[in-house]
Amino acid sequence: MKKLILILITLTTLTNVSYASFPVTESLQTEVVESAELSNYRSGNPIWGILSILSAVLGILLITLGSPC
Repeated sequence: MKKLILILITLTTLTNVSYASFPVTESLQTEVVESAELSNYRSGNPIWGILSILSAVLGILLITLGSPC
């Protein structure tokens, strides 16, 4: 029992100490990137939309048919 308590205390201490293990800078560094080319995310292949709709319908069917009434 003593070993378990000691392990829990050690893990808690290490967790609390490890939060600030990275250097903190005082100045805020920002970078502005401008792009003249806009990417067109839509492609001619609608397979991901069809798969998304089919999986949503299948999920709803499994929930409604699997629940005991």
